[in-house]
Amino acid sequence: MLKNLNKIDKYWLIFLCLSGLLASVLIGDSIFSVSVLLSGVCCVALIAIGRVEGYWVGIYQCITYAYIAYGNGLFGEVMLNLGFYLPTSIIGIYLWNKNTTKDVVKMRALSWKYRLGILILCILFILILGYGLSTIEKQNNPYMDATTNVLSVIATFLMLYRYLEQWFLYFTLNIVSVAMWVLRWQDSGKLENGNDIDLMIIMWILFLINSIYGSWRWYKGSQLNLPEETVKEHS
Repeated sequence: MLKNLNKIDKYWLIFLCLSGLLASVLIGDSIFSVSVLLSGVCCVALIAIGRVEGYWVGIYQCITYAYIAYGNGLFGEVMLNLGFYLPTSIIGIYLWNKNTTKDVVKMRALSWKYRLGILILCILFILILGYGLSTIEKQNNPYMDATTNVLSVIATFLMLYRYLEQWFLYFTLNIVSVAMWVLRWQDSGKLENGNDIDLMIIMWILFLINSIYGSWRWYKGSQLNLPEETVKEHS
């Protein structure tokens, strides 16, 4: 697979995976938790460079991450990964395979009108879900949990249909997720089943760094496909 990548994408994939491996060696306390971090980092790095293999790795990551989230009282994260990420990963494999050229998916971008509509939807659904989660016993950080869920769902649909704007949402999502897991780390002494929090913080920091690269990479990719996509939209 590395032979078919351009130099920048190749170096990025290697850099992010090695960073995840180093963090795992220094912090990880079990093979399971290390596999969650490494699979997550590999997944987002592959998606950032437009490779469908990211979905295959993501299937394992969403199941194992849900297990860790459950042990830390983040039930919205559990529902998101098992009820949404798992089936959409399978759908993503199908959709991306249909729209891949030279092993890289065709990237495109939305107009500002649609971007504004997405922003309004995000705010509305975060408020609704946050209130619902706050009614669940033992739920931790309901509005943060709601933010990560809503942004993840909308960003995933944008990713399925190959839109650059997914990365704007992922950037925000990753910041909130880092803060959410830091709060779990601060409260970890009060948890009976809390575990692997340090690795999850590192994982989301690496996701945040990757979202910056993904934004740049998909902007460049969408510009290359702009004439073709414009024709399709007006046909």
